[in-house]
Amino acid sequence: MRALLLLLSLTTLGVMSLTAQPASVLVAGSVYDATSREPIAYAGVQAGDRFTYTDERGRFELYVAPPADGARLPLSITYLGYADTTLMIAPRPGTGELRIPLRANAVLPTVEVKAPRSLYGYGSSILTPEISKLAAAPVLAGETDLLKSLVLLPGISTGLEGTASLQLRGGNPSQTHTLLDGNVLYNASHLGGFLSGVDPYGVKGITVYKGGVPARFGGRLSGVVDIQLRDGRRDRHDREFFLGTATARAGFEGPLGENGSYLVSGRFGYPTLLNNLLRVGQYERQVRGSHTTLNIHDGLAKATWYGERSRLSLHAFFSGDDGLFQSEFGFSLFAEDYHWSTVALGASHEYRLGDTWRWTKERMMKAWEAGLV
Repeated sequence: MRALLLLLSLTTLGVMSLTAQPASVLVAGSVYDATSREPIAYAGVQAGDRFTYTDERGRFELYVAPPADGARLPLSITYLGYADTTLMIAPRPGTGELRIPLRANAVLPTVEVKAPRSLYGYGSSILTPEISKLAAAPVLAGETDLLKSLVLLPGISTGLEGTASLQLRGGNPSQTHTLLDGNVLYNASHLGGFLSGVDPYGVKGITVYKGGVPARFGGRLSGVVDIQLRDGRRDRHDREFFLGTATARAGFEGPLGENGSYLVSGRFGYPTLLNNLLRVGQYERQVRGSHTTLNIHDGLAKATWYGERSRLSLHAFFSGDDGLFQSEFGFSLFAEDYHWSTVALGASHEYRLGDTWRWTKERMMKAWEAGLV
């Protein structure tokens, strides 16, 4: 019986070797910015006649045929705004991951932009707008709001002009699946919807699925808005301060030890705070006087640690509103004190197993040839 099971296993592995390109070798690695050490998503990777793109984490996998006589194979990496990089590699089974830095190139040649079907899908159902263009879009009171700027894209609208409630192809806002680094955000807007709760400082990219939604994004009837956060710089500490017409915000990022990075940002609405200070003594909460105030605050934090074959990321998101609507009419007092908050915590761990099944098959075949089994 054991001999029969072993024979069936070896037969299955033999079929796999015939259908899984036994002469090919897996080349895997990651591409990142040489200065900030941030991963570069959707960079082009080519080896011989094989071509692929890096994913959202800057990682890639490519099966190539090893050259004869131990010769080296050129591996080319290209990305808009960075100098082209070519490495000479000797692909062998069991080779570790490659870490490829790209350096920014200020002098750009003629650029031809093409949208690969494997990345953007068919037609215009999947959109990946540039963050810089979304940040430059005109918004209410001059406040940068990436989610509200998505309404300028085709197939996206809001139920009320000027709000951040997104409707994809006629669906309700509650039917839009909003994700932050892969975790669900059940409420991404402040009270009234006039400002979203996602601070633009830490956002790396936004992908909108209006159709052809992958199965892993199940749970809503309309579409998906996938928000990806930056990991934070790994070369130096950086900070940013901003004072707008309605909010003030700050952001910090930098290295966390030798193999980590962090990013922290937050903002709050200051006009109502000034109004509260100016009206001190004119009212008493839920006791006397008339007063209307609305305080908003939100922020996010992310920490990432990198290993040779693993990556651990933790992030936290919070957004809240609290206010008071109080009116005094003679001897009557109407007061509505409200608090509304959203908190989301997430963690992700990635570990690359590599070409484990191919290694196991080769070891079993060698043991069979040596008569050990």
